[in-house]
Amino acid sequence: MTFEKFVENMRNNIKNYLPEDYQDAEILLRKVQNINRTYTGLNVHKKDQVYAACISLEDLYELLDHGRTMEGLYWEVSRIVQTPPESILGMDPNDFTKYDKIKEKLFIRVSSAERSAELLKDVPHKIVEGIALTCHICDGKTQEYSAKVNNEMLAMYGVSEEQLFADAIANSERLFPLWITTTFELTKDRITRELRERGATEEEITHGLELFRELSNESKMLVLTNRCICNGAAVVFYPDTLEKVAKKLGGSFYLYPTSIHEMMAFLDDGGLDPDVIERTLHDGNRQITDENEFLSNDVFHYDAELRMILPCMRN
Repeated sequence: MTFEKFVENMRNNIKNYLPEDYQDAEILLRKVQNINRTYTGLNVHKKDQVYAACISLEDLYELLDHGRTMEGLYWEVSRIVQTPPESILGMDPNDFTKYDKIKEKLFIRVSSAERSAELLKDVPHKIVEGIALTCHICDGKTQEYSAKVNNEMLAMYGVSEEQLFADAIANSERLFPLWITTTFELTKDRITRELRERGATEEEITHGLELFRELSNESKMLVLTNRCICNGAAVVFYPDTLEKVAKKLGGSFYLYPTSIHEMMAFLDDGGLDPDVIERTLHDGNRQITDENEFLSNDVFHYDAELRMILPCMRN
C-alpha cells in the first residue's frame, strides 16, 4: 500500500472506529513543521473542541512494515483521538489560553535554524549562531508530550517575547537541570549491560570499564545535557552553564554540538586542530546522528577570559 492510499483510507474510514459523538467531527489533514521534521498530521476535531491531537501519519504508516494491521491502526488512532488532553499534558485544554496557567510549564528546545526555517515563521524564536531556540509547554514533569508556543498564542497571552523566553529558560533549569558529565558516566550502564549480554565475567566487565574510563580522557572532555538526556543541548543557554564548564575543564574550550540531546566540550589546551574537530563533527552527523536530532555542523569556541562564544578560529 502506498502512503497516499494509506492517508486516504485513514481519512475515509476513521469515523467507523469512533463513538457516535464524533460522527460530525471534521477530519483535517495538514503538513506539520516540527523541530527538524515535517510530517502529515491528522486531526479529528469536534465542534467547539479547544484541543485536538495531531497524529503523525508517517509514523503510523511505518508500523505497517512491523506487522501492524490497518484494523489495529484504526483502533490506535481512535484511542489517541479520545484521550483527554488533560491526561497527556496534565492540564485543562482551556488553560492553554491563560499565561498564568502555562507559565510554570514552559521550557526551551533547540534545533537547526536552517532545517527549522518553515516552523520558525510561525513561532516566537531566537537564533544564536545558527541554532534556533523555541518555547514549548510540557506537563511540568517530562518532555514526552509537549505543545509549541506559536505567534498566535503569544499574542493571546499578552506578554513580550523576552518575557516568554525568560520564563521558559528559568523553568527549563528547574524542570530539566543541567548535567555536566563524562562520556564514561553517560554510557557505563549501557556498556555494562552489553558486556553481560555477551557473556563477559564481572572481572572482564570491571577491566573493560576501567579501560574505557582511561580512553574517555575525563580531564579534557565533558558532555553537557540535562538529567533526562532529552533535548539536552538547550542547557548551553541556561545562565552560567558555559562558565561552569570552563571552571571544570580549567580554561577555554571548544563546543561540539553532537545532537539536540547533548553537546560536548573539549579543553582548548593548544593541542586540538579546529579543522579536524569540525570534520569529525561533519562525519558524525552524516553517519551517526539521526536527521531528526541534527543540530549543527559548526564547532564553537568559548573564551573563558572574555566569557563569550567566539567564532571557531580555523587554519
